[in-house]
Formats: sequence, structure tokens, C-alpha cells
Amino acid sequence: MVTGVAPLFSDKLGASAAVTFYYDSQMKPIKQYLEYRVFLHDFYEAKCATDDFFSFRYMARKVGMDHGYLVKLLQQKVHIADGHIGRFTEFCGITGSDADYFKTLVHFNKSKNPEEVGFLFEKLLALAGVEFHSVEKDQFEFYSAWHHTAIRSLLDVMEFKSDIEELSKNLNPPVEAKQVAESVKLLERLNLIRKDEDGVYRPTHSLITTGDDLQASAVRKFQREMILLAAESLTRHPKEHRDISTVTIAVDVADLAEIKDRISALRQSIMKLSGKAVNPNAVFQLNVQLFPLNNLGKAR
Repeated sequence: MVTGVAPLFSDKLGASAAVTFYYDSQMKPIKQYLEYRVFLHDFYEAKCATDDFFSFRYMARKVGMDHGYLVKLLQQKVHIADGHIGRFTEFCGITGSDADYFKTLVHFNKSKNPEEVGFLFEKLLALAGVEFHSVEKDQFEFYSAWHHTAIRSLLDVMEFKSDIEELSKNLNPPVEAKQVAESVKLLERLNLIRKDEDGVYRPTHSLITTGDDLQASAVRKFQREMILLAAESLTRHPKEHRDISTVTIAVDVADLAEIKDRISALRQSIMKLSGKAVNPNAVFQLNVQLFPLNNLGKAR
């Protein structure tokens, strides 16, 4: 069952008068959503609660969609085509800037391009037209580039006070000094690094937490960057400094949960080993990737 997301913006945000009819006690204003399919699911549930005749078939017919596809849509398994966006805004009574927000939200959720995701996120904030906590934007920015986490870990390895150029040269691949300086400021704002009494920046033990949808969009971008860096490592780093192996296996889908648990256990054990290091002297990225190579819906 799909559940609603935590509001990103202030509770002071009100619904537009034109669409008040569905913003009842069971729904949040659309501008508090970062996943359009969660909004549509909540809309469906709210209508069913007040109209005994409301159904998947009725809603699907009104928006010109097969009802089976609509079910998958509300389960977040598929997306709507751009040509259907207007049909949904009309059916749900979404008008004005709310309609612009919905359209942008669809593109935001469908996009796989990191730069486009960032642009669309900023557009959603602008369309919301409300003050948002700067830390939420900072959290999104933290996950938006690989070098933020790398710099944080690097400060466990080297002594850094103010020499941005030296910090920049220690990153592999190199990052421009201006970006490194911005990253240091970001890490400070998020309380992920702090100056000690000697003026040396040290990582703190603070953690970043965000709403599920915000985090998912940013983390996907972060993971794509790290996967690309892993591919580049094949030619950038000597074999003794990397371990990149691949294996193609046939498994029972029913065993997938156990496979994921074993991967998680491996990851946790390596993190514990890292935590025991008394004098760490290098920063590594560990990627563990598992994905299907056939259409699971057509497996025997």
C-alpha cells in the first residue's frame, strides 16, 4: 500500500480556493508532495471515502487510461505519459500554479538526468511559493555531488585548516578549488564537520535525515555519480588499488531478500572494520550492485 509523504514545507501553506473540494481532512495541499503518484493515490482514497461509486475503473475511464495501468501507477510501478498530465489535472480539479506544480512534479519524478533533477527541484520550490527550511535544500545539495562525502571522509585522513588548494589536489579525480570551498561551507552548515581548538576541521558524528522522496531523488543522483566513478576507475587506478569484479548468476526471485540481506551484512562488516581503524590514511568508495538482466515479469 502506498502511503503519503511527510510534508516538506510549512503547515502554513494553504490550498487554493479553486480545488478546496478535495483538500479535505484526508489530504494535504499538492505543494506538500514530492511524488505525484502518492498525491494521486491520496486523491483516490479521499474520493472513495466520500463517494461509494468512485472506483479505479471510473477514474481510469475519465483520464483515458486502462484501469490495470492506473492500479500500477498508484503503486508507483509505472509513470504517466506527458500527454496524460492535462487529463489528470482536469479530472482532479487542479488549476493555476497547482497545475504547474503537478506537471513539474511528474517530470521531476520521471527524470533520470542528475542536472535536470536539480533544476526541476528548484522549480518546485519556486512554484510552492513558501519559505522552506534552508537545511532541507542543503541536504539535497549534500547528496547531489560525490565530492561532498569524499571531503568529509578525507578530513579523517589529512589535517585541513584553510588550504583549499591542497584539499582539492588530494581528491581523485580532482575537484576545482571553488567547488571544494563551497563543499566545506556546506559541510559546516550541516554540522558534518567542525573546527577543533587548533583550527583543524574534523568530521562530526552527525547524520543527515530527509523526507523519503527528497532523499530518494538526491541519493539516486549520488549513486549514479559513484557508479560512473567506479567505471572510470578501471582506467584511472592501478589494479592493486581497486577491486572491481562482476558475476552473472541465475537465482530464484524468492531468494532475492536473502541475497540483499547478505549484501547488507557484508557492507555492515566492512563499515565496522573501517570504524576500528586507528589511523586511517586513505578514502575508498565501496559500491555493491545487484540488478536484473531479464524481464522479471516474463521469468519462468
